[in-house]
Amino acid sequence: MRVTLRFALGYALLAFAYSVYYTISRPLYGVDLYGHSFVLFIAGAEYVPAVFSFLLGSISDAYGRKKILCLSLLGAIPLAVIFLNENQGVILLSISLYSFFYTLAVMISISVVLERRENIGRNYSIIGLASGFGWAFGSSLAWFLHEALAKGIFIFILVSAYITGIYGLFTGYVGDDKKASRKVLVGLRVVYRNLSWFLPVLLLAYIGTAMGSNLNAVILDDKLHSFVEDFLSDVITNSRLLYGLFYAGLPVLIAIPARIIAGKLVDRGKERTLFISSIIAYLLIFPLLPFMSPLIFLLIWLIPVYPFYDTSIYAISARSTGSHESTISGYISTVTSLAGLLVIIINYIVYGMGTLAYVALTALFLLASLAMFLLSGGGKAKTNL
Repeated sequence: MRVTLRFALGYALLAFAYSVYYTISRPLYGVDLYGHSFVLFIAGAEYVPAVFSFLLGSISDAYGRKKILCLSLLGAIPLAVIFLNENQGVILLSISLYSFFYTLAVMISISVVLERRENIGRNYSIIGLASGFGWAFGSSLAWFLHEALAKGIFIFILVSAYITGIYGLFTGYVGDDKKASRKVLVGLRVVYRNLSWFLPVLLLAYIGTAMGSNLNAVILDDKLHSFVEDFLSDVITNSRLLYGLFYAGLPVLIAIPARIIAGKLVDRGKERTLFISSIIAYLLIFPLLPFMSPLIFLLIWLIPVYPFYDTSIYAISARSTGSHESTISGYISTVTSLAGLLVIIINYIVYGMGTLAYVALTALFLLASLAMFLLSGGGKAKTNL
């Protein structure tokens, strides 16, 4: 089974819409309008809906994945409301609803990729590249579209991309729609039994990478401002226009070869080695980045680690469980959500302690994840159908 071109294009459009929302929402609401603390509420609104992904994944495996995928079309409504309203409560509610429906679509999409265990690397690389191109174009064009177009036209483009993306996923769907069992609890029980060893590893890894990436994403804005002042002040007056390009555009394009290599290595059974290597790479990169000069920061920021990290996680999870692909995808999404919510709590606790304390905690979580993975033996020989 190969991922179809229509399916990949649908996934790219879905990523395009989300990246435009994400790239604009942080500076717009967290810097220009409501203050940095509001970004924590945005993150909470994004993470909370995904907590239910494990259950929803099992429901879709039992009763039909395409039915759940159709529900995600409703996400177009809150996506439009996010940029139509200035009431903070309405914005947060809209973000939460949009994140819920977006998570459904991503969960179903990834389940298709996980079905053929021997080709997980190749198929995940295809949708990873599609998502990457969507993120690259969306994040790079986000502020231009927001500033250059009338609000109505901007929202129309964003919503159209989202709806067309869901349509592409639905019409290009090539995987199984249901599993043999129509019992929701069966999928939950099977997946949890096989992946319970991976839960603390994933939780700690996601907390560490989320803390490191969030901290450095904020610092990126300052480093870009300094870089523009030092080297490009005669050409560019607003460093914010470069933020989307450096936040996701260039990293995604540079990561294309890494995606292909990661897929080939995973199909050769090297997913555990990739996971260990990516955690070690993050351990070296995240603690050092905040203290680098603007130019060195930007160069290190562009090193493609994430393709190896996320490809290895899905491969390990799928090959540790013999079926129930939507439930597996939902399980990972739920763990990611829990990690994100814990990061918000950690941010409140360490707020005001300084960059060094935050960096130390980031390294601690990554080290703990790596240690638990090694002590568990990487989950080998743990599969129970």
